[in-house]
Amino acid sequence: MFAFLNNLAASIGVGDDPRVVYSLAAAALLALVSLFSGLGRLDFLALGRPAVLLRVGGGVAAAFLLVALTSTQLEPGSTPHALASGLARLPLYLLALGYGPSLGLLAGALFAAAPATGLYPGWPEALLILELTVLGWLAISPSPRRRRWAGPVNLLLAHLLTLGTAGVALSVLTTEPFTLQALLAGQLPALPGLALTMLALPLFGPAFYRDHLPGSRIGAVIAPEPRRVAPVAVRSDGRSVRTATPTIEFPVLEREGRERRRLVEPALSSDDPNG
Repeated sequence: MFAFLNNLAASIGVGDDPRVVYSLAAAALLALVSLFSGLGRLDFLALGRPAVLLRVGGGVAAAFLLVALTSTQLEPGSTPHALASGLARLPLYLLALGYGPSLGLLAGALFAAAPATGLYPGWPEALLILELTVLGWLAISPSPRRRRWAGPVNLLLAHLLTLGTAGVALSVLTTEPFTLQALLAGQLPALPGLALTMLALPLFGPAFYRDHLPGSRIGAVIAPEPRRVAPVAVRSDGRSVRTATPTIEFPVLEREGRERRRLVEPALSSDDPNG
């Protein structure tokens, strides 16, 4: 894998920079772990339901529409533009949180053409796809289907993991010289939108995922096994103590043998010595 990533880095002119190679390797490992965790739960089988396909298409279309409205109505680089751009990703984040890494990858790939500045999606779009894939993985546990706070926490962790892997490679390619301050400074334009999205995610609690995003393969609740509780006995001093579970012993049923009758010859009158 390192040889492949080294050749990939060499093809884009940074083959001698180990920071790009190791960052790409970490990003590839993160993506593989996320996808295999979803595949282990067969999260892609949710696409077999037409209703889920409609929800994925509707979420991507809503994100497309929000991006189009943002680019035409707001000035690029302004704070309202940054807030609206981050909020436009909210439908994609909900899909990843609700259905897992495979559908997060699919939604990101379908949406990648919307924010692309060139003819084809580039590095920023690749970071978004990775972020959605990791977000779907983190949604397995803790799940927003059970905890309201899981959505924003998972989004923050997914963003940090993406920034620390593929984000470093992108910053090395675009920033000279590369420093930690330059990496963080590159995130400042997207920070208002990310913060607004994290504040909006707690509005979508477990009831929203249950009612509007059903059919998930990562949201199954495993019922706990019933526990056997020993009975409580009360002592003479009023304190309760837990006793051992009583056991009932049944007697062994055995068929009793019937006593055989003995035939006794009756005494005749002629045999009576006194007669």
